Amino acid sequence: MDNPDSDPGEDVGEPGSAVGLPEIAHAEVFMIMEVVILWIILFFLVIQVAAIYPVLLLPVAPLAWWANKQKMLVHRSLPCATFAFGFIPGMVLIWFSETILFAIWRFIFSVGGVNTDPTTLEEEKDAGYVMFWLFVSFFVFALATEVGKYLVLKYAKVVFAGALEKNGMMLMTVAGALGFSISNNVVILLVRVIVEGWDIPLTLGWGVYLTVVLDTLHCLTAYYIAIQVVRQEILSHNINIFDILAVPIIARGLLVFVSTPIPAFLNTAAMWTVIVIVDIVIVGGMLACIKFAQTKLPREHIERGGYFGILGGYSEPPTPVAELDLQSDENAVVRGDVEENI
Repeated sequence: MDNPDSDPGEDVGEPGSAVGLPEIAHAEVFMIMEVVILWIILFFLVIQVAAIYPVLLLPVAPLAWWANKQKMLVHRSLPCATFAFGFIPGMVLIWFSETILFAIWRFIFSVGGVNTDPTTLEEEKDAGYVMFWLFVSFFVFALATEVGKYLVLKYAKVVFAGALEKNGMMLMTVAGALGFSISNNVVILLVRVIVEGWDIPLTLGWGVYLTVVLDTLHCLTAYYIAIQVVRQEILSHNINIFDILAVPIIARGLLVFVSTPIPAFLNTAAMWTVIVIVDIVIVGGMLACIKFAQTKLPREHIERGGYFGILGGYSEPPTPVAELDLQSDENAVVRGDVEENI
């Protein structure tokens, strides 16, 4: 039965959905094309990685569930667009930065007499090599990745007016981080298979580990950085660049350092025990930091941004400079109760 209150030409959409939300044309198609094209390339390069590629894509399922939960706030094309950006362009940019930084640190330590390319287990235990990996863990891999996420948010704010205040902003941020993380895992496995000759079972095992740990950590650090950038840029809280990046860089640096030089000192069982314990501590620590940071946000921003309520409450009373009206987006015509979909 037609709604007598609606205009004759109005697109009323499906029940419980939002119409008139901003969207990016063909974003879903571009995302799918990137994913499929990379899979085809892997079949020609390394069959081991191509075989376990679907496993690496499993985290897309919970992302799709989250996007469906936020369909009253943000059109699905927006998280698809940020996922696509992180998947290929973002990954290429960050890997390029890491390669340059790694070469710089490698040159510095080599000049200092450190063997940065050990061929034996004893050489991997050398104090100079361990110190080399301590530096590259934090000042190459962690620094490049987390600064990259920060710069993307800053760039989005400059290019797109009100980007940090848009509906579903947090979903788009995490989608971009997940896109990067998945393709990053592909490259990691690709390098290991080519250099060390991993078979499919070993590649699968490491693929599952990277999917569970690295995808989770990348999404959590992106989530945390986004909260801190919002606090700095939108809410005018007194925080600096150290407050924004210190926790993510420490978390990511620890993960890389523990999984690279440390195994040379341990047997397989002890190595995995240490790695799992450290991973749990890192993820738990990130969740605690997110929960604390999110309590600094006003209710209106949490509801509008599509944050995970379970990760923290909100400031009361709302910060005056951030009083956001859920109905203020003139481009969105929302049907249904927004709060029930958060």
